[in-house]
Amino acid sequence: MSRRVVGRDLAGQYLQGRSGSTRGAFRRHIRLVHGIGRRILRDSAEAEDLAQDVFLHIVRKCHLYDSSKSTARSWIVQMTYFQALNRKGYLTERHYYAAVNLEGSDAES
Repeated sequence: MSRRVVGRDLAGQYLQGRSGSTRGAFRRHIRLVHGIGRRILRDSAEAEDLAQDVFLHIVRKCHLYDSSKSTARSWIVQMTYFQALNRKGYLTERHYYAAVNLEGSDAES
């Protein structure tokens, strides 16, 4: 069996709620999820929080995954983008990025 097929099976099992596959799916996709979060949120700590939220969401909503519509990886990426953009809007509304810029400029002067 090819590595790609094994990856699909593992992610599919994870998305179907089989607990033994949870660790493998997390390891396989954590860098992808964290990277997307870091690029959108521009903050590593926020990206880590996002990754935890995404995987928690996956565990809770795995019954919604339909393998006939997309691969598990694309479903995870889609959820990551959606949650990252929502989180960025939340942080922007609360002036998080303005506060980070002010703190950064104080350190430079």
